Amino acid sequence: GKIDNNFLPTVNGEVTTVLPHPDGNKVYVAGAFSRVNGDVHSRIVLLNLATGQAVNAFDPPTISAEITSMKLSKGRLFIGGDFATIGTENRRALATLAGGEAGGAGRLGQPSPELGSAVRFRVSPMATGTTLTGASPANPRAPAPALDRSMQRPLT
Repeated sequence: GKIDNNFLPTVNGEVTTVLPHPDGNKVYVAGAFSRVNGDVHSRIVLLNLATGQAVNAFDPPTISAEITSMKLSKGRLFIGGDFATIGTENRRALATLAGGEAGGAGRLGQPSPELGSAVRFRVSPMATGTTLTGASPANPRAPAPALDRSMQRPLT
């Protein structure tokens, strides 16, 4: 546990979840913030671990409210939270973003199931697709049946 004095990002709000990038050199950071290091980053940012600076190639649309959960699966970043819109699209509580840094990184994925407010979830990759299992904020340990859903298409 030595503190890394080179990783010093400044965030203007609460960070609720952190997820290492698969390359080991970056980290996804999400929460209730709107700025990181003085620049606009709406609720989520990809940071370089060596410098603490944002990786600008990851540029998702504006997210309307807090992100509380995220999981990376097969190049898609699943996010859950209290949001209702991402950019101009309606996405209540659950959405996918293109992960990584290539063209389209941070781009909004296909529509999610319409949910009331599922903010905690588990992504289970399967041969036939991906299963999402969620829990409501009122009782985070109890399953939220509205979120139990199998996406029967490959995640590519």
